Amino acid sequence: MKCFAIMPFATEFDDVYTAIKETVASATLGQDITCLRLDELKAAGRITDDLAREIRESALCIADVTENKPNVLWEVGYAMALGKPLILVTQAVTTLPFDIQDVRTIPYNRTSLAKTLRQPLAEAISQTLARRESSRQTSALVGTNEPSFLPEFRDGMQEIIHLLRNTRRRLYVMCDFAGYAHFSELDTFEEYWKSLLAAIGRCNEVKILLYDPAFYRPAREKQFPNFERVRLGDNYKRFLHRWNLSDFRDRDGFLQQLDRMEKGWRTELRKLADVQTRSGPFWMFHWLNETNRVVYSIQPTHDPNDEMVFQADDRHLSSALSDQFLRKLWPKRKRTKRTE
Repeated sequence: MKCFAIMPFATEFDDVYTAIKETVASATLGQDITCLRLDELKAAGRITDDLAREIRESALCIADVTENKPNVLWEVGYAMALGKPLILVTQAVTTLPFDIQDVRTIPYNRTSLAKTLRQPLAEAISQTLARRESSRQTSALVGTNEPSFLPEFRDGMQEIIHLLRNTRRRLYVMCDFAGYAHFSELDTFEEYWKSLLAAIGRCNEVKILLYDPAFYRPAREKQFPNFERVRLGDNYKRFLHRWNLSDFRDRDGFLQQLDRMEKGWRTELRKLADVQTRSGPFWMFHWLNETNRVVYSIQPTHDPNDEMVFQADDRHLSSALSDQFLRKLWPKRKRTKRTE
């Protein structure tokens, strides 16, 4: 998980950022969470793209609204629009803009950061993350084996990426390449793909089930019904730039490019793992088998675009999926040992 610090880059705030970063580390001891600020990103590309991506992918944002800097307030507004958990800190509560006056804010004193910032911020972080985890757990139907719902695609993919990075022994994957994320969520897909390849190389046993390629074309046509509108969007422009492609004259050429890219990824996977395909719809997005941890989706119709990402830790559900996934699709299951 990520924690994004929204604040001025001025040197007089360096000690404040150090206090925030160290507090995040101490308050989330034992959790996989990283705190960063935008100026720490050095890769080539547009700064605003990096900014929007980091806020989207963050599980928590901490914003110093001292002096009401315009860029800070813009980022705060973007985080609020995305529904991100947001902790505000400031040196002057009385000067807050009207729009955020009702947001809980931690006032701090520059001469006493340990007492006025670190201590209350640590409590706020712990309670915020606890509430986030609690809301996930309680969203499941009590007394049933129903999983909890991850409502946002990006959050669902980040959960999958996190699990990929922590899967060490067995990796069972059912997917359709992240719901066209290679077009709509370029950065998330790249992070997912790298994590998937790393997990494949790390695990002793890897099984992957994909849709038959013929299943994708009608789904893609539904995904992009109006190509001219697609061409006007930022995703399309970023897609061309990222993959160094020329503008497509029609939808058919665009869909053929997506088909070629997916074919290339399938070819790569077949070199590395035991891959099977299925021509009919199946009802899971991803399944990562590691201590009965399951991430998957339920498709309520036979349209592969109807996808909802869920997660569950239920031991009985894991066992049932194992029976269906392994015994039916790989009836002669053999464990393989990784060669060093």
